[in-house]
Amino acid sequence: MIRDNAQQRSPTGQTRRGFFKHLLGETIAVVEEFAGRPQLRLEDLGHLPDEKIAKIIPVVSRNYKIVVDETEVSAHAIQTGSVIPLFTVERANTFTFNLFNGKTELGDIARRLAAEMGWEEDESFAYAKQLFLSLTRKRVLAPSNAVW
Repeated sequence: MIRDNAQQRSPTGQTRRGFFKHLLGETIAVVEEFAGRPQLRLEDLGHLPDEKIAKIIPVVSRNYKIVVDETEVSAHAIQTGSVIPLFTVERANTFTFNLFNGKTELGDIARRLAAEMGWEEDESFAYAKQLFLSLTRKRVLAPSNAVW
């Protein structure tokens, strides 16, 4: 019998390939830390002060294809085909998401959202930040820049 070693799972449910990818990522992070470049886990982005979060430039992961239907926007994993529901199709959601383009800082996105929706900037920043963090936790978005 031939086994696909890359798909064997550990007792924790992680594939061997997944383990080595994670190990490599952690090793790179340690090297970066030693070189004086602080590292931050995606889960911890929400703990940054708003002034730092406003400087983040969100970008959609290349691992997903974004699909819009009549009521919902979802991310389809390119390799596995799994579908992640992202948000309902509403003006504020789609306007904000379209600015997660790898070029625009979250603070600028919030200002443009405020102008588009007639909201106060604080309200639009909270909205854009919440959407960004939600999609980051789903691994669909990530910062394209480092903010320290």
